[in-house]
Amino acid sequence: MSHARPRRPVSHRWLFDAVAAGTAAAALTAAAIGVMELAPALGFAYPFVLLPLLFVGPLAARRPSPPAWRVGLAGLIAGTLAAVAATTLLAVAASWLGDGKFALIGAASAPPMPALPRPTLASFLSWPQQDVLLLEPPLAAILALLYGHLVASPHRGLQGWLRQVLARARVPVRTKLGLAFILLGLLTLGTAWMGFGALEDIHLRGHYLQLVADWQGHVDDLGQLLAQTEAISAQPLPADVRQAQLAPLVARRVELVRHLREATSHDKVTVSPSAALALAQQYRPFVDALEAAMARHAALVGQLAPGATATDNGALLDAERQAESALQRLQSALQDDLKNDLDETDLVHHTNLIAILGLVALAGLLTLVISGAMADALTEPLAAAGVHLGRLARGDFSGRLAVANGDELGRLSRELNRVTAELDRLYQVERAGRTAAEQLAERERSLAMAKEFWAHTIVHDLRGPLTVIDGFAELLACGRLGALSPGQLDAATHVREAASHLLVLVQDILDIFRLEQSRLPLVLQPLSCRELLRQTAEATGQPGRRPVELDVHEPDPAQPLLVEADQRLLLRALENLVHNAFKHAGEQARVVLSARPGPDGLVLFAVDDDGPGIPADHRALVFEPFTQGVGARQGAGLGLTFCRLMAERHGGRVWAEASPLGGARICLALPASLARPTRPAEPPALAVAPGGR
Repeated sequence: MSHARPRRPVSHRWLFDAVAAGTAAAALTAAAIGVMELAPALGFAYPFVLLPLLFVGPLAARRPSPPAWRVGLAGLIAGTLAAVAATTLLAVAASWLGDGKFALIGAASAPPMPALPRPTLASFLSWPQQDVLLLEPPLAAILALLYGHLVASPHRGLQGWLRQVLARARVPVRTKLGLAFILLGLLTLGTAWMGFGALEDIHLRGHYLQLVADWQGHVDDLGQLLAQTEAISAQPLPADVRQAQLAPLVARRVELVRHLREATSHDKVTVSPSAALALAQQYRPFVDALEAAMARHAALVGQLAPGATATDNGALLDAERQAESALQRLQSALQDDLKNDLDETDLVHHTNLIAILGLVALAGLLTLVISGAMADALTEPLAAAGVHLGRLARGDFSGRLAVANGDELGRLSRELNRVTAELDRLYQVERAGRTAAEQLAERERSLAMAKEFWAHTIVHDLRGPLTVIDGFAELLACGRLGALSPGQLDAATHVREAASHLLVLVQDILDIFRLEQSRLPLVLQPLSCRELLRQTAEATGQPGRRPVELDVHEPDPAQPLLVEADQRLLLRALENLVHNAFKHAGEQARVVLSARPGPDGLVLFAVDDDGPGIPADHRALVFEPFTQGVGARQGAGLGLTFCRLMAERHGGRVWAEASPLGGARICLALPASLARPTRPAEPPALAVAPGGR
């Protein structure tokens, strides 16, 4: 059975990058055209509208998308889109806006920069625009391949290598950023320096052309002087008149020749003396020949007989032709040199322009590389730290950061690894403790279930027999089963009292368990404290026992003192406290049951006796289960435990202290009620036997 190899999903992100790069270049070209139209002073920089086209290829390959054919195809698509959009925008700007510079045919179309042979793609495009349309797609593809595989490749590219160098360099992040900005600043300074040099070179060439143009003017002046001399020679004048007219012309001619030969300074022409002298040396043979021819012509004119003309002297005619020929040679040399200088200046202009554009492109490429490498060196560790912190937040302490940075980010990753290791250790300890706690909780639940089972078992198994014993003891005591002797009657009474005591003990055990488990339901209602104390005194009154004294403090007689509690549980707790007082202080002891308003919205119940009291070191223990006070004669030690659990269930508390009567005082604090009082029902029929401390 053969298994087909799973195919990797094809991602079209590279095509999206290509379209985005071409669109971005077209948008930048449109923006540059708009800026130059709004700011005419920037029109001289019109070649820079093509600068975005140099970045189309690198932008299309800014994210790795092997294989190589895909990178080249992305650059070709992006370049085609950018070229079509840019040339269309330039043609529209040149046609609709009437701005010829966007045709790109200014000085570039003049010799020696002729248009190269090419097919005509669109009649509305100038030949430089067609060059852009033809050359941009392959250029963008080449630049995309170079950038994608030699610059931005994550494994062998310049940007990846630079990122590793920046990451591993043991220098602070601030220093790395400072060095990057310094390098970019140097690139900017180099571009500006080269541009300044190109402008200065054009400036100096302009001055040189001014000097040549000035010479051209002097030569024209010499031609005019020669024409005037010929005009004088053509007139039949007396010798003295001819000499008088010829003298200023000769003086002016001598001055001009000396000026050309010695290269003296010129107003408004900033040229160094050496450059002017070099120009004079270049044209000295032509100047010497012209000077000699014009001197010979002037001498022959001066030798004419009075009244004679140039036509009467063949030598004079020959001298005129030689002077004109020398003048023409000098003029031709000046014109040729001027044309060559203009052509050379145009070449220098384009050379400098191409060099500046190349340097700007190089600076932009290095900016992309350096900024990308710096951004990766800083953001990749931060992104890894963010992912690592996310794992920590989910409770995964198994991973570790592998950041090789030698700067603050590297130290941060090492600290995060140390914190992760410590958290992992603490988590292991906490998990072990949690396992132990779960085991202990399970054991406690098992014990609680066993305790609940045995409590219900005791109540269920003992309540029935005790009820039967109490019933038959009552029948015997009442004589319904026959007359009893005094001894038998006393025995039946003791049996009944013992059965009642056991029934109360069983109920205490069950209620205490329910209170501990918060399973005993409460029926809360506002109760009158005065009525509660009265019912407690009636329920605890027994033959031979001193009556309980009652004391209720009500600040406002019209507003009775109320407590929010469960009537059955509160009466039982108060009865337990009174029984405890008589049990430890004696049946004839003085017992005072009081109620008064307490702090924090509580009602304070107190049972005071004049018995032996409770030692200070034993007061906190009497509320624990099966703990009896000093001198207790009977009881299981559950009465005060019930009082404590009841108070806590109601949100109150109970404590023991010394009584003003000299014995013990047990205090019970429960929440007060502001509602109308509810008359307590009659106390439960179940008798309450004395409890125990």
